[in-house]
Amino acid sequence: MRSRVYERDGHKCVKCGTTENLTLDHRIPRSRGGRSTMENLQTMCHDCNNEKADKMPGELPGDWYMAGNGQLRLRTAPCAPEPELEQKPLVAIGELCKVLENVQT
Repeated sequence: MRSRVYERDGHKCVKCGTTENLTLDHRIPRSRGGRSTMENLQTMCHDCNNEKADKMPGELPGDWYMAGNGQLRLRTAPCAPEPELEQKPLVAIGELCKVLENVQT
């Protein structure tokens, strides 16, 4: 699943955009009941992941949020692949997420 998440997120940290020292982060931490699903996992660099620690999205400092809407300021939105794409190449999953991001904005 790690490679799928990295591919979906463009092999970049969703917070700062770096391509160095990448890790997987649980948006809802495992210690707080979060599961290892495509929707809950995101790519983060070691520094951003350490800063986030085991905080829930609503517990993060203000600079992690976009003004006024309470949403994480991420470079990409975590999403799950469509079931019919799960067996297709990872490029297809990444392309699907890009399309979904454009629809959401």
